[in-house]
Amino acid sequence: MIVDPVAPYRLPGAVPDGVMRRRDGLLERVASHDGELALLRAAQPRRDGPVVIGVWAPTEALADEALARWRRSLGVDLDHRPFLDLAWHDPVLAPFVRRRPWLRPTCRYRPHEALVWAITEQLIEYVEATKIQRGLVRLVGARCERTGLRDAPTPEAILALAPAQIERLGLSARRTLLLRQTCRLLVRGLDLEAEDRMHAWRQLRAVPGLGSWTVAMMASRGQGHPDASPSGDLGLLKSVGRLMWEGRVELTPAPLLATSYDHRPSARAVAETEGRTVELKRDRKGRTPMATEHQVHELVSRYSPWAGYAAEHLFAA
Repeated sequence: MIVDPVAPYRLPGAVPDGVMRRRDGLLERVASHDGELALLRAAQPRRDGPVVIGVWAPTEALADEALARWRRSLGVDLDHRPFLDLAWHDPVLAPFVRRRPWLRPTCRYRPHEALVWAITEQLIEYVEATKIQRGLVRLVGARCERTGLRDAPTPEAILALAPAQIERLGLSARRTLLLRQTCRLLVRGLDLEAEDRMHAWRQLRAVPGLGSWTVAMMASRGQGHPDASPSGDLGLLKSVGRLMWEGRVELTPAPLLATSYDHRPSARAVAETEGRTVELKRDRKGRTPMATEHQVHELVSRYSPWAGYAAEHLFAA
């Protein structure tokens, strides 16, 4: 199948968890459906050109379902031109959007993949989280004998592991408990793909340890919600803090907010913006000015209903 994207588009790269790989321009992964595997491939022979998509599955019904999910996760049918129109002349986003007009939040094949991975990324360095993710994929990800690729683990497969097995991968005992509790919720019927997304968000937020950042990551990376922004993300706090420090963005002065990344008192930096004093946190090493989650949310909310896209460009700024 050949798809000609309606908006600027470039095929995403491989993911660090090892589930999806890219070789010689060919992107591929496998996906397990009720014990049967589908092989998914995509390529973009010409930069910014049409995308070639292929799915191989044992049944036509499985191929149709896998193709629909594959297209959704690749984002080839998304039209984000309204966001480009909104940001193209924006004083904050224009330099970033014009440099990478094809950039958009990546989306996982299934929503639960984004949720599970977000839990493993809580309160630790991203590189350490990817080691845990690769470990879970090796332990319980369904393997394709033909390609050697493994699917992301299902909630049922994670629950089949003993807590000690997960902790040996590097996840703390507390996060392991939260991961298992969340997987149990999914196995018992929490539907992340239901039309009423708010219902799932409310149920997740009711679980101690699943805060706004985790749910926003699931909504953005798992459900493809364009307005979901993980405003408390460390990368965003630093990017927006730097823009504030340089005087490139003006935000409401706010008290230092406790974030999930830094519970300790931090040094303060002061930037003068149009006669107003804006207090900025600094990171743990005292170097990078950091905005608060409230300030990041204020900035990305200006671009609603595309706050998640704005956040993605600020990530890459």
